[in-house]
Formats: sequence, C-alpha cells, structure tokens
Amino acid sequence: MDDLAAAAGEPVMLSWQSELAMQFVRINTPDKGIARPQIGGSGARLPLFESVVGLAALTLKRDLEIAQLAERCQAQDSKVDLPATMEQVRSFRSLGYGIGVDLHATGTSTVAWPLRHRRSSRCIVVSVSGPTERIKTETRNIVQAGKTVLKRFAGA
Repeated sequence: MDDLAAAAGEPVMLSWQSELAMQFVRINTPDKGIARPQIGGSGARLPLFESVVGLAALTLKRDLEIAQLAERCQAQDSKVDLPATMEQVRSFRSLGYGIGVDLHATGTSTVAWPLRHRRSSRCIVVSVSGPTERIKTETRNIVQAGKTVLKRFAGA
C-alpha cells in the first residue's frame, strides 16, 4: 500500500466485504500530505452495490452469488439494478480494475483492484481515491502503478 500511495500520489485504501458493505480497514496517505478522500477513516463502510470498491469485489464472485447478494439487499429495502450492476461488473472484470467518477462524493473518484490471494477467503479490494480532476489526469499512471504493485503482491 505504501508503494502504491507513493506511486499514485493519492491515498490508498484496503477494504473487504463485510456482509452487504465494504469496510475500510486501512488507509495510507502519501507523504505529500494530500487530503484523505471523503469516506471516513478505518472502519468506514460503503454499500456493496453502490461503490466502486464493492463492484470491484463483486468481480471475484460468480454471477449467481451476485444475484443472491442483490436479493438480500432488496430484502432490506435497498434498490439494486441487477442488469446494470452485472454490466458494470463485467466491464470491471475485463479491465482487471474498476473506476468510478464522483460516485461516493462529488469531486472524488476511485480506481479499485480486487485481490485474489491464497491466504484469505475475503473479497479484498485495494483502491486509490482522490480529487476527480487529478484522478482523471493520472488514470493511466495510477492503473499502471496499481498493476505493477499488485503483481508483486500476488506473487508473495
């Protein structure tokens, strides 16, 4: 996470799925002193179906599992547009990462990578968030930095 924060120049968050939400468990801010994204600190939660990190986590699941989770959300009075969700999940799967512009908070964008790791059964996601204009300008560099750093992690 430190390597990715340094390379991206933006805060990096580690989150995992907790029921129908994604819970942030660690946030690393680069040495530049850039402000943290507006998600709160460790322990903050975002809805599984309404966040880039949640949609990235869903890419690790079978389509049937995603439909079952959507049913659970709907049983709790949360609306889930399953066809739109599946379209987004398929797009993220093909890219190998997810990107969202102004999804969590206006002016904040996120790039997120789902992690497959043999030591954990949780859906784990590493994400970079920052001001939309900086993320838009640096998307290519952030994605490349993420791929490089996460390739090293996956080999660990």
